[in-house]
Amino acid sequence: MQYSNGNHYEGDWVKDWREGAGTLPWRDGGRYEGEWVNGKEEGKGRCTWDEGGFYEGEWKDGNKYGKGVYIYTGGDRYEGNWVAGTKHGKGRYTDANGTVTEQLRVNGHLIDDPC
Repeated sequence: MQYSNGNHYEGDWVKDWREGAGTLPWRDGGRYEGEWVNGKEEGKGRCTWDEGGFYEGEWKDGNKYGKGVYIYTGGDRYEGNWVAGTKHGKGRYTDANGTVTEQLRVNGHLIDDPC
């Protein structure tokens, strides 16, 4: 399906909703590939942004939710838990040089002491 903004969806439909497996490439070069429920990203999927970074993992109601990995354009990596699109709970941040930091986040905010 082609949308008025130039984006188009390729995949499964149920009663006019994106449902099942599908891909939504965006005009700007990004894309989501994965599972859909009621027209929203849900289940396992991968979102790639036009600058090269990507998130791969679990989705719920159109947001990053559950376990996932975010790879930043510069090579840094965050692997951990997500809630409503933000980092939440335990995670591991690895910078492009390979330095690993264990982190604890609440609603995206880094807590100083992860213990």
